[in-house]
Amino acid sequence: MKDDEITKIFSELDEISDSGSKKPEKMIPRSVQKKIINDKEDDKHEELAEDEEIKLTKNDDAFKPIKANISNKSALPLCAIDTSSMLVGETNMGIISAVRGSIVVIEKQIKVEQFGPYVLHFTEKNKQACYDFFQQKIFNIKNKRKSPKLQKMTDRFRNFLERILQKYACTTISGGLVFFDGSLTAGTVDTPKQMLENIITTAKKRKNNIISISKRSWIKLSNGDKVIDVLDRKFYPCYVKIHDYLSPMNKSRVLGTVFACRFSHRGFTFRTDVNSHVPSKEEQALKNVYQCVDFYKGYPNVLRLAHMHCYFTKYELLAMQTYSLQKYGMRVYQDYDIRNQILSPFS
Repeated sequence: MKDDEITKIFSELDEISDSGSKKPEKMIPRSVQKKIINDKEDDKHEELAEDEEIKLTKNDDAFKPIKANISNKSALPLCAIDTSSMLVGETNMGIISAVRGSIVVIEKQIKVEQFGPYVLHFTEKNKQACYDFFQQKIFNIKNKRKSPKLQKMTDRFRNFLERILQKYACTTISGGLVFFDGSLTAGTVDTPKQMLENIITTAKKRKNNIISISKRSWIKLSNGDKVIDVLDRKFYPCYVKIHDYLSPMNKSRVLGTVFACRFSHRGFTFRTDVNSHVPSKEEQALKNVYQCVDFYKGYPNVLRLAHMHCYFTKYELLAMQTYSLQKYGMRVYQDYDIRNQILSPFS
């Protein structure tokens, strides 16, 4: 799926969002406070906690870190994908959101593909139609699901783009490692199991292994410690397989094998979900990560590059606000901080 095909999808979605509803008359533009903008983590935070806050059935004494072999460096094709989202502004009818994505491929050279930004106006009247468009037409999910609250549509918009790009990324290389941001947990509020299964099937056809890296994890040990803290005192590349200690219910939701990994001696620890194209070879696929990937503070550099190429700048925010104002013929309405009005100077 190329850039023009994805652009066509979002053009059709734009028509759906604008059909059958009157145009918004005014917009409160989002203030420009940062040079670089990505609302993704803020949008997902509450749902991450709700979906993944589980406890292992055994305590940390059961874990024995395995030292990773990094001496025999080798080369495999690498690919990583990431997306970002941003609230452009609030209208008198809803919200205007923007998303973009990037795919980085490292073989003989580094290749970067960028997608977007795509801008949509979500309202209470059109959000279900937009949600159905992706669920049913793009991902062929038959069971109709209710759209989320309007404030969550920005992240759903981003998540749908991310799933499209993940599937496409799995076709860009063969016999390599494809890196995702997040986990391989299916059946969550934003990722139906069928959607993730389709992506994994695409990867297997090209003999690619999926490596999904989480910068945070709500999986906890029975003593209350987070699982990503298990390796903090191990100052060498190592990993722990924690998948077998998950409860049966949570184990069934993960379409892969869960590890806690420290990829470099001075780096951080990450939850790492691995899905191998060869059954029961997830640990070997993980070993390939240690031997084939460069790391920045323990984080795969190829995934870091994907992050860097999909963020928004404040100038892009201003451009999209101008575009939205001209598209709908809106006027700017400046909001005020009610806390500052009633609590100043203590707000």
